[in-house]
Amino acid sequence: MDPVIEYVFGVGDGSPITWCSPADAVLGGGVADAVRLDFDGDGRLDDVLWDRDGDGRADLSGLDLDDDGVPDKWFSDNGSGVWGQSEPAPSAATPQIPGPEIPTPQIETPAPADVHVTWTSLDGTSQTSTATEDAEGSRTLIDFTGDGDTRDLLYDRDSDGQGEIVVVRTGGRVYFDTDGDQRFDQVLVDRDLDGTADEVMSPGEPGFGL
Repeated sequence: MDPVIEYVFGVGDGSPITWCSPADAVLGGGVADAVRLDFDGDGRLDDVLWDRDGDGRADLSGLDLDDDGVPDKWFSDNGSGVWGQSEPAPSAATPQIPGPEIPTPQIETPAPADVHVTWTSLDGTSQTSTATEDAEGSRTLIDFTGDGDTRDLLYDRDSDGQGEIVVVRTGGRVYFDTDGDQRFDQVLVDRDLDGTADEVMSPGEPGFGL
């Protein structure tokens, strides 16, 4: 069984949310020591959280911005869960995120039977979508922005039937339900699309909605 790696997401103050995922990538050699994620919002699991020192907790995040399987930028977390501290590339040869590549799910492709994810739009309307489930949880493409284009990516990381993360296809926005109340209550905004969050907003703040 692959080891489990712990990591946190947060807004920079208050208590961050702790997550645990099975390691599914080998970056340091030997055993699986990293978790593949989609940090940059391109719909590909080509970014990574790396437990470089093997203590069971991720200490580096790597972003593959040009989709070549090699992280271009590295960041660490000061404990707040924002992962905004730029770090130099590892001194050894830059690790390559292993394949096989997991393709972006297509909304027309039927998911395994009876796998559904419920989510709440920004106007408070509850929605249910058919989802694809694998070791990373459940994911599906939705129209979160309300413009008729179903290319926003919804994640249900713990496969409890409730979506907790939405990666908006454009504009560098990632929405989170941090307290599990079935409403998105935090958005990270990367305005210059450099892979680092520039602003964190909560409901009621100007610009929280699309």
